[in-house]
Amino acid sequence: MRFIFIAIRVPAYAADPADLTRAEMQKRIDAWTMFEYWKRDVSGFEDACFLSNSPYIGVRETRRIVGQSTSRKMIFWPTKNLMMP
Repeated sequence: MRFIFIAIRVPAYAADPADLTRAEMQKRIDAWTMFEYWKRDVSGFEDACFLSNSPYIGVRETRRIVGQSTSRKMIFWPTKNLMMP
């Protein structure tokens, strides 16, 4: 049986290389800590093995543009097909 977990969240400012590096290192530490806890304390994980870890941390966004006015709602453009002219 195989389980895939995506459970680690580490806050960081991705535009700062030092902070991104710190987050990458913390992500790996947290993943191993979580795995060791499951293996030790969760029934059914006694024989589990850690196969891999993502090579990079996922970045959602780094900056937001704020002008004289800012929209507070999402704008969706209704289209029938996604191919724009």
